[in-house]
Formats: sequence, C-alpha cells, structure tokens
Amino acid sequence: MSCCSGGGKRFDNYRSVPPAPTADIADVEQLERMLKGPGLPVLKLSAQGVIATKSFSLKEDYLEYHPSKKLEPQLLLSDIWTVRLEITGAALSRFPLLGKYPLSIAMRDGRTLHLLFDTERWRKAWYFLMGVLVRNAQSLEDQNPLLARATQLWIQGDKNHDNKMCFSEFHVLLGKMNINLDRRSVEELFMRFDFDHDKALSFVEFHTLLRSITESEHLRVLYNEFASNPECGLSLEEFGRFLQKYQDEADVIEKGKKLKHPTNERLSFAEFCRWVQSPKENSIIGPSAPSAMTFPLHTYFINSSHNTYLTGDQFQSNSSAEMYRIVLENGCRCVEIDCWDGPGGEPVVYHGYTRTSKVLFRDVIRVIGANAFVASPYPVILSLEVHTSPAQSVAMASILRKELGSNLLTTKEIDFEDFTPESMREKILVKWVMNAEDVPDNRVESEEIETLKKTSPASKSPELSATVGLAATKTKDWGASSAHYHIESIDENKLVLFAAKNRNDFSRMNSRMMSRVYPKALRVDSSNYMPTLAWSMGAQCVALNHQTWDRPMVVNSGFFLQNGSTGYVLKPSYLRDPTSEHRRPQILRLVVSIISGTQLPKPGNAVIGEVVDPYVKLLVFGVEGDESQPVQSTRVVLKNGFSPVWEQSFEINILNSDLAILVFEVIDKENLVDDLIGSFAIPVTMIRTGLRSVPLYSHSGQELTYGALLVHTAISAGAAVYKPELDIIPP
Repeated sequence: MSCCSGGGKRFDNYRSVPPAPTADIADVEQLERMLKGPGLPVLKLSAQGVIATKSFSLKEDYLEYHPSKKLEPQLLLSDIWTVRLEITGAALSRFPLLGKYPLSIAMRDGRTLHLLFDTERWRKAWYFLMGVLVRNAQSLEDQNPLLARATQLWIQGDKNHDNKMCFSEFHVLLGKMNINLDRRSVEELFMRFDFDHDKALSFVEFHTLLRSITESEHLRVLYNEFASNPECGLSLEEFGRFLQKYQDEADVIEKGKKLKHPTNERLSFAEFCRWVQSPKENSIIGPSAPSAMTFPLHTYFINSSHNTYLTGDQFQSNSSAEMYRIVLENGCRCVEIDCWDGPGGEPVVYHGYTRTSKVLFRDVIRVIGANAFVASPYPVILSLEVHTSPAQSVAMASILRKELGSNLLTTKEIDFEDFTPESMREKILVKWVMNAEDVPDNRVESEEIETLKKTSPASKSPELSATVGLAATKTKDWGASSAHYHIESIDENKLVLFAAKNRNDFSRMNSRMMSRVYPKALRVDSSNYMPTLAWSMGAQCVALNHQTWDRPMVVNSGFFLQNGSTGYVLKPSYLRDPTSEHRRPQILRLVVSIISGTQLPKPGNAVIGEVVDPYVKLLVFGVEGDESQPVQSTRVVLKNGFSPVWEQSFEINILNSDLAILVFEVIDKENLVDDLIGSFAIPVTMIRTGLRSVPLYSHSGQELTYGALLVHTAISAGAAVYKPELDIIPP
C-alpha cells in the first residue's frame, strides 16, 4: 500500500463531550475560577507511564499547561474531541494508578492528555467543566467559522502571548497555513492590514486579513453573474437564482435566511465564498433518510468489523474494549470477539497465540451494551470466535445475559418469519453455533430443524448456544437447504476463488442465507482488502480491520453513508434474487470538475514542514468494470495548500451505479513517496450535482475541520457528453 493511499491508525471521529452538570455546579464554577488564576497543579500521566505535576491555566480560548517540551502545550477548546472518566490508551491501562482518579482528554488531531486526581469530586468537576467550555467553543465555530479559525491561528501565531503578532510570528504562521510567499510579498500583506502602523497585527487586524485572503477570486465571475450590484452584495432573490440555475435547489428562502448578515440583508462576496466552500452548508453529500428496513436481514449489506478489539497489528498490538465503542459510534453493526480462557474464571478477549494484550470479555460486552445504539437503532451482531473451556463458555453466557439484558435477542424470542432490521430494533444478536433444540418448533418447519442438526456441529456449551440469534454454519449446497438466519464465514482468499470459479453460486447463496467475509491471515499489519468484490456478489457482512484507516476503509465508510448512515444498506434487487428478471443498472456519465481547494493542511495535520504541492486523484470502486478505469489526476499546484486552483474536468463512465463509489484523494507531491493530505468517498447515487464542497478526512479518518475541495458535478444517462456552463470550469 503506497503512502498516498493512507493506512494510519484509526481515529475516533465521533465527538463525545460531557453533558451539562446537574449537580455540584459550585465545584465546576470554583474550578473555572482557579484555572483562570496563576495556575492550578494537576498530575499528568505520560505515554510512558510517568506521572508529573503540571501547572494548568485557562485562557479565553484554550487550556495551557507548563512545563512542557512540546511545541504546542496549548489545548484549543474547540479542538477537544472526547472527554472520558478513564484512561483510554490501551498501553496506559497497564500502569498502576495508585488510587488516583483518571480523566482522558482527546484532541481533534488524535493527541490525548491523561490527568489524575486525588478525589472523585475534583475529577467530576474537571469532567463537567470541559463539557461546558467545549460546547461554548463549538457554538462559536458553528455560528462564525471564520472567527473560530482566526482564533485558532492566532493562538498558534502569537507565541509570546502579548496579544500582538509581530512580522516574524506572522511569517512563520503563513508557512503553517500552507501559504508560500516571498518575503517582500509577506511584508506587503502585513503592512496592508497593519492599520495603526505599529508594526504588529492586533487580533482585529489579523481577522480582517484572514477574511480577505479567504475570498476566492476565481469565484468572482460567478458571483458577479448574479449580483446586480457586486459592491452591495447578493440579494436574497439573486442568491435564489444562483441556487436554481446551478444547484437545482428550491429552498431559497430558508437558505437565504441562514446566510444573511445580521446587519445586512445582502450576501457579501466573502460570505458567498465561505458558503459555497462549506461542506456543512453546501455539501456534495445528498440527503439519505433511512429506507424501508422491513426486508429480511440477509437482503442487506451490513457494516462489519474484524478483530474489533485490536488497536493495531494482529501480532503485538493492544486489545481494548474502547475499540468497540469507537466502531459502534462510527456506524459498525457487526463486531468480532475472540474469546479465550482467562484467570479466575473470567473469559478474556485477544488474538490467540500472539503477543497482543488481553481485555476482559465482561468489559467488552459492557461497552457494547452501553454504545450499541448511539449511532443506529438497528441490530448489532456479535460474531463470536469461541476458544474457551465449557466452564468459561457458561460464564460467557451468563455475562451476555446480565450485561445486555432485554437487548439480547435469542432464538426463544425471535420471530424468524419477521427476521428484519425493523423487527429487531435495539436488539443484539449473537452469531455462533445454534443447537437445533434451541429453535422453537412453532416458528420453524420440522424439516428445517433436521437440516440444522445435519449442517451445524454440536455445541460444547448449550448455555452459550441458547444466547445465539444468528446461526453459524457451513453449507455444502450453496445455501439451498439453509435458512435466511444461517451465516457462513469465509476469508478473502476463498472469496477470490469463488469470484473466479463460482461467482453465480456464491451470489445465489447470499440470496438464501448470509455470509461473513474476513481478511486473510497474512494481513498481520491489519491492512484491508477492497470490500467491493464481496459486495458485488451479495456478501452481507464484509468485515474489515476498522482500526486501520486505509483506502478500503475509506471506501467502506463512504458506502455506508447510504440509508441514513444506519449501518444497513439494502442490496440491489438483482442480488436479492439473482434468478428473477431484474432491473439492470443504468450506465451513467459522470463529469467531475475539480475547481479548487481551501485551507489544506500538511500531511498528517503536521504543524511544521514544507508548504504542500497538492494535486487531486479521482478513483472509482464498485464492480470490476468500474474499477478497471484508469485513475484520473489533476496537475500539481506548487507551494499552495491554502487556496490551490486546478479548474480541470474529468469524464467517467459508471457501469453499475448501484455499487459505484467515487473517491477523492488530495495528495502532496513529493520526490520519493507522495503523502496523503485527505480523502473522501461517496456513493455515486448520493452525489448532489452542481457546485459543491467535498469534506476531507486525514490518513487516520479525522475530518479536516477547515480543509475541503470545491467541485462541480453533473450526471447524465448513457454516453452523452456534458458541457459545463460555468465560466470557471473548462469544457
């Protein structure tokens, strides 16, 4: 896997901050006053397990601690991502905390700060205060993103905290912003906004400067086309004409109300630029409300994870119950649990016969129970790999029933005639060996029970088998004698063999029962295979290593944007019933014009390093015919990540729109190996046509807060060539 295709450790991109305090408000207020003083001593736990005292203080927009060897000892409040009453790093969990009460603060860029307190009272005060501060900062970011960005950059630039930015600080900051100018140009820019001529920029002056350079001049022709008086701005009616002509949108009045300046009913050029380039306001992602969830479970693609407990490679990385929270909150609906005998009669989870660390089965199930339905109300599948003794298998059954309670759906409660996501809302299904006697006679025909006895191996634990809701089995007739609640697991090697020799057989099997595909054993680095081959043959649970954010995971994440990001996508009709007359997917012509980028960071969100030389790749994944198309790339823009302009158009034939996923990759051109700046995947059926903003995610799956692409898309049937109307897009 080349560097530019990603492959970083998965970042938790589901934000989670504490709720508003309901009690002990006086402690929270007292803590805030203490932090605003000269400094408050707090114990900090390092990644190496070293405990040291740091002095923390709260500024207007950030939390700061000293002493620190790091370049950035400030924690910008708007960048705090998760706050938890635990040590979230798996490696740190090995260190004894000596009776201390831990708190973890994770940042948007993946950095994590671990604090220790002597009492539960002050840990909770910190916990709730962080929630209050972060929500206030997020409110500013939502209401005025430019002001929030200016604040963030100001904190980075004003190194001596004198509330002024001298020329040298400004020059360094431009490099961090990926703006490459010669010294004379920097001086001219600096002097133009130093209104009081004191040889330093105030925050107001810097904010004004940032507002000016975020105005995208290549959009001015488009703006002037609709603004009868460009100096006065776009009226609501003029903005409406733009939406109708180029965006094919009708909700003009509502969008106009959101965009109007509080003191001006017209939209300035700067405000128009920010709206057009905003992934929140003008996203390429089309609306996707959940569709009918009343089809049988085996007719859906299900977002699935392999070796979910691992934080890294398959040989010596750490196991963590926290990984189940991360994948569930990011939309995964099928997780894997490898179970082994543990000390004291407590089953453990880890990758057997390796040096990976162990985590208690009880802790895993507890985390699943608490987070199963945060992102989606539809059923979660627990794929068990059981290597435990009979006694600890019984313990597993007891833990499942105790921790999951009424959410656990077993064969005694399942109505197999209505085995649908809708009928199993907020239910958890265990996938393992199902004993025939666990299937109620009044629900299943007696012939099916006999078949189950023949096809399913005898369980070593009737107690554990009685918790099962999805029967793991091996079919010898491509599912002809199987039930729709049966599921067979195969690795990617066998999948490739089926694709070459038994494609139709495997597709028919997946129209009768379920299958789970998982990575081959040689992927010790936790890399992934591309899931599209399995989807093209109807495999339901295509399990990937979610801990690795590589190109296959980008595609998987984009694919499951469909159906309201519920983790379930209804298969096309020809995969639900391969023998019937079905609608063949229409061939489409997709035209994508890559116009520009905005505020692209350095690869890996690095603070230091050279200004990037970005270019954009367009890739298509889906059926083999779509994937065989050549990768298309823009030219390289030298030394400009802040506002690169490409204005290049590409035409792509889509052979199967039901399964086609378009991937954008923004790359930094290097002499040796190109580096990934950000990527994004979207199903072709969800693309909003017109002038749209594309959000970007880093090599670890973290959304780039300010970085985005501006594109124009058009879709037509067949091979008709689309001619763009926009002047800024070359035909």
